[in-house]
Amino acid sequence: MNVVTIGNFDGVHQGHRHLLRQCRKRAGTGGSVIVVTFEPHPSVILDPDNVRGSLSSVEDRRDWLADAGADQVVVIQTTKELLQQAPREFLRTTLHPLDPGLLMEGPDFRFGFKRSGDLQTLREDGHENGYEVEIIQKLHEGMDDQEEVISSTRIRSLLESGEVQQACVMLGRPYTIRGRVIQGARRGRELGYPTANIDHGRMQLPGPGVYCGMVDLPSGDRCVGALSVGTNPTFGEDPLRCEAHLLDVDLPIDDYGWNIRVGFERMIRCQEVFQDGESLVRQIHQDIEMIRSWTQEVHPGR
Repeated sequence: MNVVTIGNFDGVHQGHRHLLRQCRKRAGTGGSVIVVTFEPHPSVILDPDNVRGSLSSVEDRRDWLADAGADQVVVIQTTKELLQQAPREFLRTTLHPLDPGLLMEGPDFRFGFKRSGDLQTLREDGHENGYEVEIIQKLHEGMDDQEEVISSTRIRSLLESGEVQQACVMLGRPYTIRGRVIQGARRGRELGYPTANIDHGRMQLPGPGVYCGMVDLPSGDRCVGALSVGTNPTFGEDPLRCEAHLLDVDLPIDDYGWNIRVGFERMIRCQEVFQDGESLVRQIHQDIEMIRSWTQEVHPGR
């Protein structure tokens, strides 16, 4: 039996993994779990002036969905034509070719033009076309009255406020950004702390501040990173950018175009404005000492 689930699955957080576990359980050893997802996020087409950052690249989403139990991941290109399909037309073109025996979704699943298709639409279509529909309740995180529904929207909100540790709990792993190293203003090297400037594309950046985390290099090696998200206010406002100072790694400072993945694990401090470069350098030194201490505690041996 083919068990199918459809959604954006942005970030593939713990709630998504819970849904995939239920799909895997229902499919059993002889069935297949098929995940249908979309790229780009529909908001890129529907409201391009107010697009919120993505929590995962399509490459990472594929890997994480497979790791969560998917046998097949179908990535559908999001177009205006797709978003204008009536609900039953959407099911005919997207779901029916996968020969589903069971469709499993969350309670707020909506689809089709203006999200007009609902669970009743699914059940009617399933009855007519020979598949069952099962609803899986959302997963919560926390205890008692502090419980929160795990969602991509909530994780974005946590990241925007710099609460990366709580975001990591909901994701089930550090929040990561994958991007290409590009040329920046080269201020870091002048201060004695060269950084790799990361083209983050449509990825969601955490709130402005300094973070510690791990960095994956093209060689496959992993190192500790002092990660900065901000606008460099000490030197005048720049566009929001993400930079990584790689601890104890000697890389060519004029080498650009290579890919890097950074994982945000803890905020060290918020973005600050310093009186001069010397004050900033002193603070960077303190930041790095804190990051080294944290690394020995969380990642012994690094």
